[in-house]
Amino acid sequence: MTRDNRNLTWVFVQLPVLSHDFKYNFSHCAYASFVVSSYLFHHCPEINIQRIDALVEALGGDALILNKILEKNPDCVCFSVYLWNIERSLYIASKIKELQPNTLIIFGGPDITLDNGFILTKTGFDIGIIGEGEDSLIHVAKVVLAEKNHEDIIRSLKEIGGITVENKIFLKGKQTPLYKMISPYLSNQAYPSFDGSILIESMRGCIHSCTYCYYHKNFKKVRYVPVEKVFKEIQWAEQNSVKEISFVDPSFLRRKNVKLFLEELAKRTYKDLEIFCELNAEDVCESSADLIARANIKSTEIGLQSINPYTLRLVNRRFDREKFVKGVLNLRQRKINVLLDLMVGLPGDRLEDVTQGVDFIIENDLFDDIGMYPLFVLPGTEMRERASDFGIEFSLNPPYIVKSTTTMSKRDIIESFVYAEHRSGLDLFPREFPLMAMEFGAHDPLMTYLIDLNKDGISFNDFLSKGINKLASSVLIQISHPIWFYHPQMLKKLYGSILNKNPYVLIDIIFDELILKEFSFDRILDTLRKFVKPRNYFIDRIHCDIIDPLRSTQIFFLMCGLSYRCVVSIPSSWYLLRKNSSVFWFMIYGTEN
Repeated sequence: MTRDNRNLTWVFVQLPVLSHDFKYNFSHCAYASFVVSSYLFHHCPEINIQRIDALVEALGGDALILNKILEKNPDCVCFSVYLWNIERSLYIASKIKELQPNTLIIFGGPDITLDNGFILTKTGFDIGIIGEGEDSLIHVAKVVLAEKNHEDIIRSLKEIGGITVENKIFLKGKQTPLYKMISPYLSNQAYPSFDGSILIESMRGCIHSCTYCYYHKNFKKVRYVPVEKVFKEIQWAEQNSVKEISFVDPSFLRRKNVKLFLEELAKRTYKDLEIFCELNAEDVCESSADLIARANIKSTEIGLQSINPYTLRLVNRRFDREKFVKGVLNLRQRKINVLLDLMVGLPGDRLEDVTQGVDFIIENDLFDDIGMYPLFVLPGTEMRERASDFGIEFSLNPPYIVKSTTTMSKRDIIESFVYAEHRSGLDLFPREFPLMAMEFGAHDPLMTYLIDLNKDGISFNDFLSKGINKLASSVLIQISHPIWFYHPQMLKKLYGSILNKNPYVLIDIIFDELILKEFSFDRILDTLRKFVKPRNYFIDRIHCDIIDPLRSTQIFFLMCGLSYRCVVSIPSSWYLLRKNSSVFWFMIYGTEN
């Protein structure tokens, strides 16, 4: 070794999907990061593997996460990235580089491909791992342990097949036999999410080759984790009070010896341990549905995507209408929850094709919930390669959302969601009320969830120097006194200062009914719209909700009674587009006597 024989510190980070109410944060399981760090831990014990505090990773703001990483004084930071966290990860990585330029930064995940122009042009990381990352990470680690400086590391990586793009090295991962994989749970490298859930992988690969999916290109054939290891992980879950296991397998019922697997699963699972999986409805006969129910699988996700035969041929999907209906009903008759997915903007689909798909699932009673999504033209997929052939226009920034196709205009895409909401009675874009921020009885001392702007004001010098660095990922600014609207420049300063060091936090602004006694509603909104604007952030790029297109900052109005509080969500169309909507959402906290 050439680094004074000291242990190198590698920090692993996988940032969560964010939500205003912390729902997604609390279900965050950094599974991909757990898997690769466990493999490295086993093969390179001389490396000191570290993680930041689980609560900070799940709920912390950008500045807090950055500071906690830097406190580890890392030699290397490994980010597991995907379309929902890649921009935030890039921001934090670039700040690490500014403050500790010798830190090696590695990115891995499905967004790391050589056709993703978004990632190729970004700074902030040194190495990108394409595909499976376990063995590639070992190669990098051995090079880092052997070489003296950054230049020598890059030179050595080029010699083992690294591809240089914009001063970054990209390594194509090779498939690792799954019997050699190290369980992150059994090796004590992983822990449940804060809502008591974990992910388990029992197979890699998919029998399908859908053009919009990258998974089958990454995993060329289906491989299986040894069954004994899977059941040991389930036993670990039971011993560690896990409430739900989600299998990440793409086609759960297409595994080898699935009947024996389900029978064994039924023997081993406790009644209070619920299981979730994804499967194909056509695979579910009555006997398999009985086995699924006995195995305590409580909920499933099923991808329908489209019922248009022409579209299905274009995207390499099969659909047997009769078997599909029977399969879903077999599940629902056994009280197994079904989340049914539809995709909007697929090549060949027209507005009427999507609405017919909505009618089909409603008329046949095929869902407990609907997951309706715009097409994401993901890096590395055949869909992206052939986007121009398919006539698809899409955003090059995450989440790479479809804008229009030759058969669907942007308006048609929006109308698909409007129709589905009206026809099903479901809200496909529900408000995320700041429940956690308002109801936290005891705040974690690490994080600030609530900024109360009352008549006593706020000490800006103290807050801007200290408070900005310890914000949570979702922050509630409660304006409880009209004095703040007499000094709107202070509101603007606070808002701007938060985003200066925390550009990816979610913000909720709630103003008290007392303020309406001194200012008109229009004047309040005029004040807010001077600084509350869309950000360069994926959450404000999903254009399918015309009522409330701005989601990174939400505005609320608070009314209080003797024993309740009513919080009213004001759609961003009121202050962003200056187009009034008759739709409001509200939440009542407490009950009136």
